[in-house]
Amino acid sequence: FLFWMDGGQIDHCDIGIGNRALGDPTHVPANVVLTNRATLANCTVGVSMEGDATRGLLTASCARIIWNVFGLSGSDITLLIDPTLMTSTPSFTPKPNTFLAAVSGPGFGQNKFLAMCYPTKNPGGSIPAAGNFWGTEDFGGNIVPLADPTPGFDVRRSAGTPCSAQNPLIPVAWTPAVSAEPRECEPQFTCDPPQAGCWSDCILLTDAETSVRSQFLAGYERIMAEEPGEAYDAFVPVADLWQAELPTGYTDQCRTFIHAARSLTEGDYSGGERQFANRAPGEPVIKIQPNPASGNTTVLLPEGPCRVFVYDQTGRLKYTTQAENVCRIETGAWPQGLYIVEVQAFSGPVAGRGKLVIQY
Repeated sequence: FLFWMDGGQIDHCDIGIGNRALGDPTHVPANVVLTNRATLANCTVGVSMEGDATRGLLTASCARIIWNVFGLSGSDITLLIDPTLMTSTPSFTPKPNTFLAAVSGPGFGQNKFLAMCYPTKNPGGSIPAAGNFWGTEDFGGNIVPLADPTPGFDVRRSAGTPCSAQNPLIPVAWTPAVSAEPRECEPQFTCDPPQAGCWSDCILLTDAETSVRSQFLAGYERIMAEEPGEAYDAFVPVADLWQAELPTGYTDQCRTFIHAARSLTEGDYSGGERQFANRAPGEPVIKIQPNPASGNTTVLLPEGPCRVFVYDQTGRLKYTTQAENVCRIETGAWPQGLYIVEVQAFSGPVAGRGKLVIQY
C-alpha cells in the first residue's frame, strides 16, 4: 500500500529512498509518505522514484529534504508536497516541508530541489508545491530563505519521448508561506479561505455532492489513522475519475488528487514468477462481499466451473480452490492487508480480478 517514514533520518548515501527500475522491468512503482520531520540529508538523491501513468506517489508533511545534490528525482511521480492543498482533518494536519539546497545553492553544478520527468503522466500546468520553506546556507552557516528557488527546479514533460533539456519545463508553484525553516513544522495550514479551483471543478456524483478534495482527504485521514481498508474505499471514487488525459478544465490541484488516488488504489503485485499488471480495459471486476472482510468473504463467480486464486501483496499464492457460482473463503486467520483475487474459467482465460482487504 505504501512506505511510510515517520521521523528518523537517512543521510550520506547515494539514494535515500529509491524504486527506480535501474534496468529491472519488474520494479513496482511505490507510494511513499514522509511525516514528522523525516529527514533525507547529504545524499546524491534524497528520493529517486519511477512511476507510470497510474501509479507512483510521494507525499510529504513536515519532511526535511536537505543538502542533497538532487532532493526529489524521478519520472511520472505524483508529488503531493503542497500543505496548502489539504485543510486540517481530525487526525491529520498538513505542515510545511523544508527544502535546503547544498551549500553552493541551486543553479550551481547539479544541485536541484526537484528533478522530475513526465514522459507518461500529465501533471497539468504546474506542480503544486506552495507553503514550503526553500532555503540554503550562507557562508556563516546560517540557514536563509531563497527569494527565488526556481533554478533548483527541473521539471519537464516529454510527452512519450526521452527527457532532455529540450523538453518544455513545467513550472513549480512554490510561493512560500514561511520565512524561516519551520523547526517544529509551524504554522499549521488551514486554507482559509480555500483556494479557488479544485474544490468544485470536478464534483463527484455520489449520494451527496462531494468535492474531489474532500473525498481524497477522507481517505488520507484514514491512512493517518492506519486504517487501510477504509482509506482504500474512500480513494476509489476519486481514482475512478482518472483518464489518460484529464479534461483541460480541471485545475492542477484537482489533477494531483486524482493521480494520487489512482496511485493508492492501483498496484503491481509481483513475487517469484507471478506478476500482476493493471486490469486490462474491459476486463470485469469480480464482486467480493463483504470487502473489507474480517472473518470470511464470498466471491461471486461467472457461469461454469472456475478456479479461484488469492495472492498476497508479494505475489505469493495464499489460497486456491475450485467452485461454481460462489466461492466462500475463510479469512479469519489471514494477516491484515491487501490481497488479489483472480478467477479463471476452466477453459483458460481469466474471468476477472479484484482486490480484497482484510481488516480486523
